[in-house]
Amino acid sequence: MTVAIVTGGAKGLGKAFCEALLKRSYKVCFCDVDTDEGENTQQFLAKQYGNGNVYFQKCDVRSENDFTALFNGVLKKYSSIDLIVNNAGIIHETQWKNCVDINLNGVIQGSMLAMDHMKHGGGVIVNVSSLSGVLPTLYAPVYAATKAAVVNFTRSWAMNPAVTQNNIRMVTMCPAFADTDIIKDIKEEQFQGKQFVAPFMEKLGIMPLERVTEGFLKVLDDQDNNGKSLIVTANVMNYATFPDPFQPATK
Repeated sequence: MTVAIVTGGAKGLGKAFCEALLKRSYKVCFCDVDTDEGENTQQFLAKQYGNGNVYFQKCDVRSENDFTALFNGVLKKYSSIDLIVNNAGIIHETQWKNCVDINLNGVIQGSMLAMDHMKHGGGVIVNVSSLSGVLPTLYAPVYAATKAAVVNFTRSWAMNPAVTQNNIRMVTMCPAFADTDIIKDIKEEQFQGKQFVAPFMEKLGIMPLERVTEGFLKVLDDQDNNGKSLIVTANVMNYATFPDPFQPATK
């Protein structure tokens, strides 16, 4: 039995990741702050894949108590945790503290709890960043900062003996625009950087969820991937390259 936790799993990418895992016979616990949406998704997935294979638990990833209760609930039901997908995220430049708490602190909390459990038997931690995590994003600097932090948090821990010596893999996904609620948020009138987004969307397009799920399964299947960041766009799927800080500086 292989057990997974997916945060922000009630809709969008999280829901798509849940379905992909259930198709691979994982036991899946997904969490979300939206109880109504979570319960609806629970019913839908249970009908498709069996009630004993999936369940929903409300969790605000900003809350240490909620996250701890989530892990305890999964362990009580399934006795192990083999995979966590830290997917929950928002884009909000005016409520930037909320953006930092969800996009970065939520990922850190989920990863630390997972590492503490996985040190006994290994596992995989998938942290969902964004293309904004590896490229400047003039229309959403705070969002980009949180996503860049996720990339380097993951890369840094992946080098740590607490990960490498305990059969744990930590990987990052960096998708471009995908058909999720974040796109709807960007298109709303109150999004301050709206006028800057259109050229990027036109160039990159908006990916269907299936395309991002393809990348998600790739990072799961690439057994030699520890610390890498997979860029996923409509036309490109490859691992990001980063400069070697120990090489001589170039002009």
